[in-house]
Amino acid sequence: SNPSDGTIINSMLTITLDPAHFAGPGVDFPVAAEAIARYLTSSDVEGDGSNGESPVRFPGEIEFNTEQERLANGVPMPRKVVDHLDALTRELGGDPLEGW
Repeated sequence: SNPSDGTIINSMLTITLDPAHFAGPGVDFPVAAEAIARYLTSSDVEGDGSNGESPVRFPGEIEFNTEQERLANGVPMPRKVVDHLDALTRELGGDPLEGW
């Protein structure tokens, strides 16, 4: 992420490989792929295991985690937006927003 404004900078490289080309006879590819994924995600950007702040991620992982967080806890909104929505709700005769 960009430390100055918190945006994500996507410096992603994608390489697509045909697993059939690499898996030999009797290889359980899903099991092997899971082992490789565990190995890769146990690493970090620095490559020496010391940088827990910048883990290796798979494409779509950040978005998936954000979706799960928002499904569990709601979409974060600035206080000013919530106050404005509350005022509009009251103006239209609705009940005040609760839990914000």
